[in-house]
Amino acid sequence: DSTTMEKWEDAIKKILSPQSSLQKCVLARSVDLTLGGSVHPLDVLRKMKYGVNSFGGAAEYSPQQQHRHLFYLCPTGDTSNGVFLGSTPERLFRVQSGTVTSEALAGTQLRGIDPESAAALSQELLQSSKDMSENTLTMDYIITALDELESIGLLQKSSAYNQDEIVFIRRLRHLQHLCRRIQREISNGVKVTGKFTIV
Repeated sequence: DSTTMEKWEDAIKKILSPQSSLQKCVLARSVDLTLGGSVHPLDVLRKMKYGVNSFGGAAEYSPQQQHRHLFYLCPTGDTSNGVFLGSTPERLFRVQSGTVTSEALAGTQLRGIDPESAAALSQELLQSSKDMSENTLTMDYIITALDELESIGLLQKSSAYNQDEIVFIRRLRHLQHLCRRIQREISNGVKVTGKFTIV
């Protein structure tokens, strides 16, 4: 763990400083792991997908894994040069049938211990101006990125464009989040490989 308590506290002070222009910030720690032997990155991804059942018998998604999105990028095609992989509750992006889909997932509440408490906490989350503002900031960031691709002719507004404002709840094992789905269409004549390069 390369993040000392001193570095962590300094980062918080900078964020809370009156001179800070940040609207939203998510602090994270950096951890370096040294493995005892060679491991193929796809084995790591498989472990993320199936957990302890990765290498024994038929593995299936557990209920809490239903909204897990895995990603794996190997730009050079050679894993010895490094890969970028991970698991997130939101879809970073998907290209399917000419449509680019991303999700703004921000604004968080506890899951609840039963259906009644989960529903009550969902309503509390939907009515929270703080959480809705956080989700809107995330959505605006994604839309700005997609608008840049639209401005150079790679994307165009989709038939679902007016649904960007629709908010729904995504429930995970312990938490639930506000989520909005954002879609654009790939412009005619644009190859998907070119689009991936830009993303």
